[in-house]
Amino acid sequence: MDLCRFTASLRCVSTGRSSCRAVAVLQQGAANSSFFLKLPVSSTLSRKALSVSVRCEAEVDAPTKPRPAPTKPKPVTGDDGSNGHGHGHDHGMNTSLLTSLYMDFLHSMSFTNSRDSCYPDRLDTVIALVRENGGSFMPDRYIVMGAAFGNLVYSLHPVDVQAKIGHFTALFLVVDDLAGKLTGAVRERYLEDIRLFQMKFADPEGYAKRYPGRGDLHEALEKVIVYLKTDQNPFFPAELRLHSLMIKSMLDFMEANLQEQHYEHDPIEYTADMAQLPRFLRNKSGIAELYAYFFLLQSTSSGSASEDEHFFYNNLYPMVPELIDVINFGNDVMSFYKEVLAGEDSIDIVNYSKIHNLPLLQSLRDSMESVKLSRRRLLALADRSGSDDIKDKLVNFFQGYWSWHLGLKRYRLGEVLRGWYDGGYWA
Repeated sequence: MDLCRFTASLRCVSTGRSSCRAVAVLQQGAANSSFFLKLPVSSTLSRKALSVSVRCEAEVDAPTKPRPAPTKPKPVTGDDGSNGHGHGHDHGMNTSLLTSLYMDFLHSMSFTNSRDSCYPDRLDTVIALVRENGGSFMPDRYIVMGAAFGNLVYSLHPVDVQAKIGHFTALFLVVDDLAGKLTGAVRERYLEDIRLFQMKFADPEGYAKRYPGRGDLHEALEKVIVYLKTDQNPFFPAELRLHSLMIKSMLDFMEANLQEQHYEHDPIEYTADMAQLPRFLRNKSGIAELYAYFFLLQSTSSGSASEDEHFFYNNLYPMVPELIDVINFGNDVMSFYKEVLAGEDSIDIVNYSKIHNLPLLQSLRDSMESVKLSRRRLLALADRSGSDDIKDKLVNFFQGYWSWHLGLKRYRLGEVLRGWYDGGYWA
């Protein structure tokens, strides 16, 4: 599972056509690579599908006309027009085309490529605090990933807040992974637990009366309830506005897990009249929104409740949708290589290429352009706020978000960047 990929199971399929694997797409017959180089990349992101919704270009079938032959996304090929088996190709993918693309992207993000700027400097401290905060029941790998996320992405927050964000990140990864890894009766019980999560959280007495003898939910879900109801989370009790938004996001997240499992078992047939569905499901997961609220934490401290409320709604709240897009599309970009090599044919970048009959490379570029656009808007909003604290947090947020992905070997970005990254690997 990768952060915020909750439309991964919304597959772009057509009647009479089997879903093709992305790796197969990358390895199939080659087109001239100059085709990719000539594709325009608009700085204003003329394809508004990424900034508004994923739109399907295909026509709705008319009853009097036969269905047109389905199209396949154009492959990513080498500069020599090879099919992915020539010089410079790793695992059937031409990484040479990706190297300059990713380096240009990171440069546009003002990414600082050094160990001092990329490595989680207080990782051991944050890990210890996550365990102390109630996370000791989780496997170490989740704790390390969560702690590093809190330490890197929210580096200007106090270390105890970083640990609480790390605790949540580890919890969310555990809950999501369980849905995909459990099997048989245990899995069915777990999915039923997720369906009952809202009742158990909001009305435990009502849950006990309605389901006598059923007992607790899965341990991980019970730990989420404890996290939400106590000062294990960074919003309670001082930031009640953000605490209520956190609860809303977590309920959305539980529904997103059920949706994901349904579509994994029974993929939806994507048609032109569902143009808004992928983005709706993505945002409905609530996770990127919650991480945006973590960013806003402790950003109002005038001493006046009315002034703080005005600053929140007039200066901070407008940043939330842009932060959501950075988190979502940024994760798409940084996990693209790993997911394609793993044969994931349902990730957003692949779906977008199928919907629009675009080369995968152009679809990847479009996601990068979306992140760049949101970054420009966020910098303008931070400047408009007049708060140096917000500006500094934003710079560190971007640096930390890319560093977290680069420092995890599981993303395999070292294969793409070919020795360029100097930040060090921590997991």
